[in-house]
Amino acid sequence: MTSTTSYSASVSYTLSSGDGTKTVYGWYKDSAGNVSSAYSDSIILDATAPTNGTLTATVGDAQVSLNWSGFSDATSGIGSYTLVYSTTSTPSSCSSGTQIYSGTGTSYIHSLLLTNNTTYYYRLCAADNAGNTSTGTTASARPTDSTAPTGSLTINSNAGYTNATSVTLNLSASDSFGVTGYYLSTNSTTPYASAVGWAAISSVTSYSANISYTVTGGDGTKTLYVWYKDAIGNVSNTYSDAIVLDTAAPTNGTFSVTPGDSKIKLSWSSFSDASSGIGSYTLVYSTSSTPNSCSTGTNIYSGTSTAYTHTGLTNNKTYYYRVCAADNAGNMSTGTTASAQPKTPDINLTLTPPSNTTASKGSRLGPFSISMKNNTSSSYPFYVYIYLVNPDGTWTTLISKSLTLSGGKTLTVNNLYTNIPSAISAGSYYYWVGIYDTSYSLIDYDYFAFTVTSSTSKSDGGNDWGVSGW
Repeated sequence: MTSTTSYSASVSYTLSSGDGTKTVYGWYKDSAGNVSSAYSDSIILDATAPTNGTLTATVGDAQVSLNWSGFSDATSGIGSYTLVYSTTSTPSSCSSGTQIYSGTGTSYIHSLLLTNNTTYYYRLCAADNAGNTSTGTTASARPTDSTAPTGSLTINSNAGYTNATSVTLNLSASDSFGVTGYYLSTNSTTPYASAVGWAAISSVTSYSANISYTVTGGDGTKTLYVWYKDAIGNVSNTYSDAIVLDTAAPTNGTFSVTPGDSKIKLSWSSFSDASSGIGSYTLVYSTSSTPNSCSTGTNIYSGTSTAYTHTGLTNNKTYYYRVCAADNAGNMSTGTTASAQPKTPDINLTLTPPSNTTASKGSRLGPFSISMKNNTSSSYPFYVYIYLVNPDGTWTTLISKSLTLSGGKTLTVNNLYTNIPSAISAGSYYYWVGIYDTSYSLIDYDYFAFTVTSSTSKSDGGNDWGVSGW
């Protein structure tokens, strides 16, 4: 070569064949013939591709987990891996298909944009440190939806009671892959997806329907269970609802009427219903004869109260009444009857309620007033009783007094208060005042309703229902 003080070049060279370590030596000389010391370098010749190992594909919900092992290369060692896939067929090499991984790891989770129930074909190749690539190992997998549908069940739109065995079931379910069936039972054991008894529906991601169903006869609680499944066979959790079947009408109670001046005060009690409980009362009347049911006559009251004052009446004219109780399932009793003629009572009672009929526990309710007028011309002895009617219908006597009014005189007691005990239950109460003659026959009465709230006051209420001001 041309003499130069600094030499650098890259030259081609052919190593001897056969994998293994190859060492090459070189010397340099100058124009005077001086020969340098020996210089050398070694390289491993590896012309053999790695040996393939195993590839395992494990399906999940919209994903495939891939793990590989056992790839080897005796000469230069494994340097990296390449993973490719296709949805049509197994890639013929790792330079075809779609590459989803390249690196030194030995696992990969394929989850991006995967579709359940679609088959994915994979090939994994190993490259050694000399650049040789193995033919690769293959696997395929079909990801599966493992999420069960979610849903609900209500009976008669979540009603608590029914008086008929024929009910409507409100079904609702959703599943990202599609709801394909439901299973109804009176047993809480979860069915298999392959069990007999599934009702098939066209696959839909959101399902709702109202279906007719007949519960078993016999009054009492009826519980139904439902499960939903998807096209993969995933079965939902258990959904249930219960309803009380009550086909029996309430038992009639007692009915009291107290005539007054152009009015009749009516009260009723002891109606009962063992299955669903009393829901409301209906009061009807007629001036010709007793109404034969609560769907005839003139309806003057419908609600939950157990007392009503019929006003604007004609004295000495007979009024015929029937009161019926309806239970919470809609059954109605035959009713209890009474009749009366309004007239001017010997003693006329007027109870004026307080302006505020809501009180907290431990406070006082008032002021209210009681006015009594003797409509006769003679001195008239009588009794006054003040009762508390509790939310459960029980009565508590608060005051009993013996009084006498001269003929034509009026007695008014103003600024009355009653204590609201701190330990009572919140709810609706009645303050009831009655006037009785010396034979304890009811002459007249009046009442007002009030509500006790759940809050507790520290004012001047006591621990009993004492009445002050009289």
